[in-house]
Amino acid sequence: VLAYGATGSGKTHTMMGPVSNRGVNYRILTELMGIVAARAPVQKHHIRVSLLEVYNEQLVDLLAEGTGKTALQLTIEGEAELDQTCHVPGAFTAAVHNVEDIVDVMTVGDCYRTFAA
Repeated sequence: VLAYGATGSGKTHTMMGPVSNRGVNYRILTELMGIVAARAPVQKHHIRVSLLEVYNEQLVDLLAEGTGKTALQLTIEGEAELDQTCHVPGAFTAAVHNVEDIVDVMTVGDCYRTFAA
C-alpha cells in the first residue's frame, strides 16, 4: 500500500487514522487476514511484510538493523505489463500471523520515519 503526497497533506492520517477511526492500512489488513483465516482449512499461508519509505527520491528500509537507514533499489521483473512484479532486494522482511503482528512491525518502523521540520 502506498500513499504519496506533499508533506502535511494527511497521508499518515488517511493510512493510519486514530484509534477511534482506523485508516486504510488497518482496514485492508483486517480484511486480508480475514481472508487468510477463511482459507486456512484448505491453504497454508506464510506472510512476510516490509516497511519502506520514499523520501527525497530515496527508497529506505525502515526495519533495517542499526541506527542508519539503508537505501535500496526497486526492481521490476517480468515481460508483459500485467505479469510484472516489484521487488526490493535486501529489504528486511518480518514474518507475521495476524493484524496485531503487522501493527507491531509498523510501530517499530514508524520510529525511523523521516518527519519534516
